[in-house]
Amino acid sequence: MENMIFFNREEMFQKAMNILDNYDDYTKYHCLRVGMYTAIFMIFLKENNLVPSMLENYSLRDIKDIIYAGFVHDIGKISVTDSIINNEDKLTKDEWEQIKDHTLVGAMFFRDDIFKMIYDGILMHHERMDGTGYPLGLKDEDIPIVARIVAIADSFDAMTDKRSYVKREAMSLDEYMVEIQKSMGSQFDSLLTELFLRMCKDSKYDKVLYIKNDENNFLKIVESIHKWICSDEDTEIGFVRKNNEYKIVEKNNDLN
Repeated sequence: MENMIFFNREEMFQKAMNILDNYDDYTKYHCLRVGMYTAIFMIFLKENNLVPSMLENYSLRDIKDIIYAGFVHDIGKISVTDSIINNEDKLTKDEWEQIKDHTLVGAMFFRDDIFKMIYDGILMHHERMDGTGYPLGLKDEDIPIVARIVAIADSFDAMTDKRSYVKREAMSLDEYMVEIQKSMGSQFDSLLTELFLRMCKDSKYDKVLYIKNDENNFLKIVESIHKWICSDEDTEIGFVRKNNEYKIVEKNNDLN
């Protein structure tokens, strides 16, 4: 694994995407969607003056790395066999344990200190506020903010998209908003979930969340976000709608 460590965010991002390209289309597109949802959430908070106090002291680089973590949170799934990823039957206990190991495997790719926030997001995005998550069994404020945010974005995609090993259909946005409230405070951070739900109800952002249904527009948005999170430019980004497409635009103000 030692030869997988780089010291450049762009190199690491491309390496992660290349690995996922050769592994499984579903996992790659899931990661791309979760990264996009994380970016949309960060933009929503800033544009609506809703940045919570827990994020007020975060630098622009920190915000970018939270979004970066969303894009690569499931890179460790490469350790899970295809038969499990594509299994449409109920998983055995051993198969679930193999899936749970993906957080440990994925974090190892980003174990260098300069990727600390990305590492934390990958390692701990399945921790729960009540302490029953994995791999460390952390609870409440012991769970890094990056992991709490990625967990919400991950759950949104998991609930609104069909997964082979989950015996249910994809939820509508309304169904998701009802279901997620059942896990506020137990699985997910209550304040962050409340803010994510406010975004889902927003007349602009509820449409942005379904860019995934327009693959061409979706991939353009992802590429723009990717370039931004890997750059050292001191600019924030936002969404605009033009010619029936959403686009990322850069602004000349600080994010925080």
